[in-house]
Amino acid sequence: GDQQAVLRMHDLAAQVRTELDAMERRLAIQDSGLKDSFEDQLARLHAARAAEDEARRASFESLLRRVEGASEKQSEMARNLRQELETSVKELGSALQQETSARLEAGQHSSAEVANFARQAVENE
Repeated sequence: GDQQAVLRMHDLAAQVRTELDAMERRLAIQDSGLKDSFEDQLARLHAARAAEDEARRASFESLLRRVEGASEKQSEMARNLRQELETSVKELGSALQQETSARLEAGQHSSAEVANFARQAVENE
């Protein structure tokens, strides 16, 4: 009886060891699966973060290019306006000079006519 009880205990101990080994294998598989799942999620998070960073960088660069383009356009507009103003001032100066010359010439012509008329009037007296 005692020997049978010892054999029975050995059988039960072997069954418990077998079940423990099977449980350890299942836990190891689950642990590996969880670890893989965690690493996959972490990799996806890193990729998403990198994509967001890239999108922000691209957006910032685009905005910077637009600002630089607007600044260049404003500078060009200012240069064009300055050139137009300088041209207008030169044209106005030229027109004023021509008008002044024309009036002086007309005044000299009138003075000459008055002098000529006065001379003729003196000669006729």
